[in-house]
Amino acid sequence: MDRAQVWRQNIGTRRKDRPDSWRAVEHRHRVRPVLGRPIRYVPISHEQYKKALLGAGTPEPWADALVDLNRYYAEGHAAGVSPAVRRVTGRDVIPFAQFARDYAGQLR
Repeated sequence: MDRAQVWRQNIGTRRKDRPDSWRAVEHRHRVRPVLGRPIRYVPISHEQYKKALLGAGTPEPWADALVDLNRYYAEGHAAGVSPAVRRVTGRDVIPFAQFARDYAGQLR
């Protein structure tokens, strides 16, 4: 998959059963107003990701596992919000935009 395909795959995609469920790349649009500056998304291939992990000293089995996890997210398998959050905490999850506002200081 080339960069353009990765980009197209991740932009504007959300689960139809959860309209507030967005992929990570789309959260930059929600964080920008909070930070007051643009946030760039630079897609990289799984091979580039693994190379960077290995270059940072990550053991190869861990790098492979992280690449697999990244692929899992990129394919949209983790786009939903588990009902377990409500069962465990007694509260609904908060929208990402609210998270960005609540933690703006840490995000800056």
